Amino acid sequence: MSREPWEPAEEGAQLLVTRFLGATWRATLLFVSGIGGGALLLRLGLSATVGGAALALLLTPPIWWWFTGRHGKTGAGRGAIAGAVIVPMVWILGLAIHHAATNASRPPDWHPTREWAKFGTWFEFMLGVAGSMAGAVSGAVYGAMVAWLERAWSRNPRPIETRE
Repeated sequence: MSREPWEPAEEGAQLLVTRFLGATWRATLLFVSGIGGGALLLRLGLSATVGGAALALLLTPPIWWWFTGRHGKTGAGRGAIAGAVIVPMVWILGLAIHHAATNASRPPDWHPTREWAKFGTWFEFMLGVAGSMAGAVSGAVYGAMVAWLERAWSRNPRPIETRE
C-alpha cells in the first residue's frame, strides 16, 4: 500500500502534532487575549495591541509546550515558569522590533546631538529590563492561573450512570 505525498510518513508525527496543538491551544488563547486585552486596557494603541498579540501567538505554543505540554499534566509550577518566560519574551521582542523599525525608518543624521541619542538608547534598554522583570512576575502569576484553568477544563466528569 503506497502513501500519498501529503500523508504523514509516520503515525508518530501526526500524533505529535495533535498532542502539540491539544496541549497548547488553550494557553495560547489565554495569553493572546491577556496580552492583547492588557495592552487595550493600558491604552497603548492598536499597533501595540496587535503586535503584542501576534508575538504571543507566535511565542506561546513552543514555550508552553517546552515547559508544560510535553510533560503530560499541567501543573501550576510549570505554568508559572512558562508564563515567566513568555511575557518577558513578548515584551523584549516587541521593544526590539519597534527599535529596529524606528531606526530603519530614520534618516542617518536624525538626532541633533549624539549624546541625546545615547541617552534614548540607554533609557529604552533600562525600560526593557524593568519591564521584563515586572513581566516575569506577572507572567508567572498568569501562567500559574492558565495552568490551573487547563487542569480544571481538562477534567472530565464521570458519566451520570456511575455517579452515586
